[in-house]
Amino acid sequence: MGNILGLDAPITTKVSERGEANGLKFAVSSMQGWRVRMEDEHSLVGEIQSPPGLRNLSLFAVYDGHGGNFTSHYAGNHFVNVFSARKEVREYALMSQTDRDDVPGLSLLKAGLVNAFFEIDEKIKVARGVAGRQNDRSGSTIVVVVITPKHLVCANAGDSRACFRRDGIAKPLSFDHKPNEPVELSRIVNAGGFVRIKRVDGDLAVSRALGDFQYKNRPNLPAELQKVTALPDVIVYPRDYSKDEFILLACDGIWDVLSNQQCCESVQKILDEGEHDLELICEEMLDLCLERNSRDNMTMLMVALPGCKWNSAGGGGVMARRALRAPRDVNVKSNDSSSSSSATNPVTMRLPTPHLAVFSGKKPVSATAILNVPESSRKDY
Repeated sequence: MGNILGLDAPITTKVSERGEANGLKFAVSSMQGWRVRMEDEHSLVGEIQSPPGLRNLSLFAVYDGHGGNFTSHYAGNHFVNVFSARKEVREYALMSQTDRDDVPGLSLLKAGLVNAFFEIDEKIKVARGVAGRQNDRSGSTIVVVVITPKHLVCANAGDSRACFRRDGIAKPLSFDHKPNEPVELSRIVNAGGFVRIKRVDGDLAVSRALGDFQYKNRPNLPAELQKVTALPDVIVYPRDYSKDEFILLACDGIWDVLSNQQCCESVQKILDEGEHDLELICEEMLDLCLERNSRDNMTMLMVALPGCKWNSAGGGGVMARRALRAPRDVNVKSNDSSSSSSATNPVTMRLPTPHLAVFSGKKPVSATAILNVPESSRKDY
């Protein structure tokens, strides 16, 4: 998130990367925007390389930090490693594909995600001490989507969000965790906290997150019952290769100004205009949200599925949009120190897709912590 004070214009330099694996095309772009520091991180893994049995899994994640970037930075660097090293995930890797695609495999995959959320949270706490930052008060939301050959599996804690477009309709893969929601409010109060102005103890705007250990200080309560918890909700959809078009993951800098359906429609409109470069699509979505007065850090991650509707007839795409904007942007001031580009035609830094390393996990949290949330029980946003 980052503090909004101190800037007289948004920092619009974008950091973008893309890849292709497992029949998927994917890309991500991030922009600091109006905040004085960048606190977003992401994971972009087309194939999980280790153990070998996971290579047909893809994992994508967005981490939106607040109160500093220590928590989000650690999670962005280590979550995939922690997840792939989980005993549940390694057991899943040894299964037949038939069992993976059925209840036994999905149960292990969901348990692996839940326990990875708690494990990375514990590792962040330890790393904080090792780094001499015991008083660090940072936290981070986390939304993760694992794509298997048969399913979309999303785990979420906080108000970063994922959705996907199926046959023209936006479908939620996650729901925001806000302190005033009944389930969240009950847990907060039972842990000795309160909610004021829709914030935990009048301060924190999300009720589930990594880090934020000042809200996880009741020694008589398990991790899932603290005022703020890393416990994710897990939602699973069977894949439909002919109808599933694309997946979007983003931090609340996007969702503050666009609903799921609006975001999906905006992406499809860019596709309809002939754009095939997913990096440029993500960058254009950041510019769109900036124009809609988003005041936060922004990260947009897109995964094109086999059913994505590309415009084969061609068109100008994002570059045509930028050309149209150029005349009215001539006098727009930008904080891009490396370029004289306008605020909506910024510098972009291209990064290679990161490699995956693996290290060992620790004792698991009970898999009974998994929560399955039916669509009917929560509103769409």
